[in-house]
Amino acid sequence: SITSWDKGDIRLVNDADGAPIRFTEVGYNGKVEQITQDLRLTSSFDGPFNFIIGAYYLNEKLFSSASNAFGLDIDTNLDGVLNAQDCVSGAFFIGCSYTNSFDQKKTSFAAYADSKLNVGEKITFNVGVRYTKDKGRQYNLVSNVIGNKYQYKDIGQILFNIIPSSEQRFSDSDVSGKLGIEY
Repeated sequence: SITSWDKGDIRLVNDADGAPIRFTEVGYNGKVEQITQDLRLTSSFDGPFNFIIGAYYLNEKLFSSASNAFGLDIDTNLDGVLNAQDCVSGAFFIGCSYTNSFDQKKTSFAAYADSKLNVGEKITFNVGVRYTKDKGRQYNLVSNVIGNKYQYKDIGQILFNIIPSSEQRFSDSDVSGKLGIEY
């Protein structure tokens, strides 16, 4: 049995232009939690035939958010205040942040078998088969234009949604195999 649990968070803001003002910033915020389980039965016979039979399971939850911001330190309408109006006055470029975020869940299951047959000292035949079933859902997908939003400080104003919240699902299964000779 091989069991794995993984959890991680990332929050990153990159000053993409290196200028003394905040002209181009790229931000990323993500969270993931994943658990996997692999159960295997493996032979260790003294003879020419050995095998592995197993089952695999994965459950994953993910949140992702990315943003691109331009000219957040520029008062485009010269009113002395950095706010959402600067995005509007900057033709929806200067003083604006474009954000995308979504949640995703995925499950995967697989059953597999692999065998080897030694025929002589130098030749081995390999045969294997695997069935995999994946299901997933992406939801809460939202894209916004935010007026003068400073990264991770909610002082901006959502000016409009490019993509209102949406959901997508997928499901796929596959049988794959291998056949080989080792010399």
